[in-house]
Amino acid sequence: MEQWRLFVQIADLGSLSLTATVRDVAQPALSRQLAALEKACGGRLFERGARGVRLNEVGQRLYPQIVEWLARADELLLEARGESRIASGQVRFGVLASISPQLVTEVFKTVREKFPRIQLQISSGLSGMLAEGIGNGTLDLALLSTNTRDYRSQEIPIGSVPHVLVGAPGDVITRAKTVTFSQLDNLPLLVPGGRYALHGLLLHWAHRKKISLNVVAECDALDLQKQLIRTAGVYAIMAISAVRSDVEKGFLQAAEIVSPALQRNLVLRVSSAKPLTPACREVLRIVEQSAIGLLKADAKPAVRSKR
Repeated sequence: MEQWRLFVQIADLGSLSLTATVRDVAQPALSRQLAALEKACGGRLFERGARGVRLNEVGQRLYPQIVEWLARADELLLEARGESRIASGQVRFGVLASISPQLVTEVFKTVREKFPRIQLQISSGLSGMLAEGIGNGTLDLALLSTNTRDYRSQEIPIGSVPHVLVGAPGDVITRAKTVTFSQLDNLPLLVPGGRYALHGLLLHWAHRKKISLNVVAECDALDLQKQLIRTAGVYAIMAISAVRSDVEKGFLQAAEIVSPALQRNLVLRVSSAKPLTPACREVLRIVEQSAIGLLKADAKPAVRSKR
């Protein structure tokens, strides 16, 4: 069974060296374990390349079945130990900075009320950071965003929210309800770092629309982005959940981006670094319910202050 756990972890991380680091073993030893598994299967399960490894056709067919089998095996083991109904211990939970205040408050209150023996360790950040935490096993589960609906087996789709162009109060462009992607041409933009999915999505559509993105700075800190928008004459592209409160209070303006509409797809991603504990499963369920509830609010337009 441990060989198959290794198989899943390598597939999720896409790197033998990173998997060896996470497991705290030497890479040659890990490579030998993988080779033994592939020999037992009668052929390779991964394609090797300069940028890492990825599942081949056989591995892709096996992956979802192995994940399901391991999860069921873990449940049976917990039942045998009499632990399946005990929800206690630490759960490391990551959440997007743009929605963390609302979501974390609700999740924390619910967990504390229903499962007082669960201790939450909460991290907040952008999706790239959260995805890294899930991949290297420092987070058990995370609510993050993707720009694709090609969901992984370890993901629970929550829904989608629109991206908006955010500007300072009184700005002419963001005063409108909508703005086309082409109107971003040469606007001074703040964007998250290149490792984040939004950056690549913007470059893709800029090429398609034949416009120039004027990226004046990369900034991963949400509060700093808002401060610069208010004071430095720059714009940023965010999910409406990130600025709803600021727009309603008149601190910022936001116009929904259309032609094309840029959607942020929210997913709950679970780490495959180790089996989910009963506590993780309960927190996962609570986060899913809370996130879906909050998403309904983000489907409504922000009410702008009349001050």
